[in-house]
Amino acid sequence: IMDGAAVIEEGRRVVTLDEASKGLPSGHPLPSIIQSLRRLVAVPSVNPEHACTNPLHSGEARMAAMLREAFAAVGATEAWVDESSTAEGRPNVYAIWKVSDDPATKWLGIDDHIDTVTVENMPSSDAARFSGYLTADVSADSADQLRASLRIHGRGTCDTKATFAVLLHVLADMQRTGLKLRHNLIVAGTVGEETGRLGANAFNKVLLDRGIVVDQLLVAEPTSLAPVHAHKGTCRLAFEVHGLAGHSSIPHKLKNAAVGAAAIVVALHRENVNLSALPDAQFAGHAGLRPTVAPTMINADAGGVNVIPGAATVRCCRRVVPGEDLAAIRSKLISVSQGAVDDLGLGLTLSTHVISEDPAFWEDPEASLVRRLSTLAGTAPVPAPYGTNATGYTRGTTFREACVFGPGDIAQAHMTDEYCSVPELLLLDGILQRWLQE
Repeated sequence: IMDGAAVIEEGRRVVTLDEASKGLPSGHPLPSIIQSLRRLVAVPSVNPEHACTNPLHSGEARMAAMLREAFAAVGATEAWVDESSTAEGRPNVYAIWKVSDDPATKWLGIDDHIDTVTVENMPSSDAARFSGYLTADVSADSADQLRASLRIHGRGTCDTKATFAVLLHVLADMQRTGLKLRHNLIVAGTVGEETGRLGANAFNKVLLDRGIVVDQLLVAEPTSLAPVHAHKGTCRLAFEVHGLAGHSSIPHKLKNAAVGAAAIVVALHRENVNLSALPDAQFAGHAGLRPTVAPTMINADAGGVNVIPGAATVRCCRRVVPGEDLAAIRSKLISVSQGAVDDLGLGLTLSTHVISEDPAFWEDPEASLVRRLSTLAGTAPVPAPYGTNATGYTRGTTFREACVFGPGDIAQAHMTDEYCSVPELLLLDGILQRWLQE
């Protein structure tokens, strides 16, 4: 790192774990949590649907196997890896700490996804990507100031191996001191969150098959330790325009699919303008979240600059707010796009493919889990514009209350320099200890 393997932000410097730990009392959680997170970050688990030039970096199977062993080492009653409901080579990892078979015993649950985004936008060295190196402000002139500014860097430090690192420390510390869980606990390391709900859907099935209804479900994501009680869903569609290809010198005799695709892009942009003009009062009951739509990909490659394309595709992403109906949204987007193509009068046809759909997530901000996390973290409940695994579970059947929560800033999650605040890791340590034992 010091030789230039990573670009260090101006005003910061690399520090060693020994320097960061200087003066701490014996048993302080900082060294253990950093070492735990470094072990997790050192095992790449890039979502295989993301760009990845090194096959050793792609896939979640190695991370799942590592976590199964780690869960067993900290006293799990049962720990297993299962790909039966996900995809070949992409297993979820599960663990249960069972304190009682009494049906009245409550269940706590944690979903922490184990896939990360691509590392292709990061410096090429494994040291920068997977070492979990530490930095601090250069202006820190005491050990306390240094620790207050401490960050741990690498892919997955923020999104979202940090919660597992802290959880493993908490469970190991409880095992060492003889403290006991007050409730049954089920934990899932889920695959495929970055591109859908593959692992969450499989975890939901496990809960259904075992007859477990989780009383309080914590979905780990970087929220800066603010409990997220609502977030947007998505409706992602692909519009395929069909025309007639041919020589670019006679466009008037052909049906240019690229023109149809361009019309759809403009129509979707206008739809987003219309959505943005809706009054704020219309979304007062949606935690202030507002819907958006954006064309995100367009492809009309005919194979040559002198060829009129006979086919073109436009993909779009519509962000859904709590209370909206996915079927109605899908119908509206299809109608807008079909109208744009028809208005051209070129004889183009349109077909639509649903890429994915997820409803918005909503939890009452006064729910006991949200209020407790808010109190413990000293942060207010907030909505979020992004999506999470929280929409993969069935309210009343597999969970009763849920909240999205974790250390790190979502703004750093997919960045070239991904990092997590170490003070937030230490705060989460205390929060999880209280939540698991009270």
